[in-house]
Amino acid sequence: TPENVTITEFSKGYTSFTLENNKQEDMAPLEQRTVFQKELQQRLLSSGLKEGKDLKIIYKFTSFSEGSRVLRHFVGFVGAGKGEVVVHVSFYDTKTNKLIGETSTKGDISMGAVYGGSIDEAIIGIAKMVHLFIKVNYL
Repeated sequence: TPENVTITEFSKGYTSFTLENNKQEDMAPLEQRTVFQKELQQRLLSSGLKEGKDLKIIYKFTSFSEGSRVLRHFVGFVGAGKGEVVVHVSFYDTKTNKLIGETSTKGDISMGAVYGGSIDEAIIGIAKMVHLFIKVNYL
């Protein structure tokens, strides 16, 4: 769920993007950052955007707690073992090098169908929400 959204400039018509991870400030392991990057990149490409330089997207995980798959599997229905992540994403117009928007999106997993589920399910959900944010505001 988007928690904080700031749009400083409404700009539509971007046709290409770069996607970068702010590694110095990121709280998540490389594996989970890769899940997010690949999912968002695939969704952007399927929306007709190309890899290029119009819209710069910089993301970082500001909170990361994988929780416990075992607890989610056995007693997740009461919230035990819950995993939670928050991803902050900034958007820049590369022609002006100006910040045009930001969003922080939270995802969690409290139960899972297979052995308590994976935190990756929450990360993929966040990528879907960020993709929707981009489609609505910048495409």
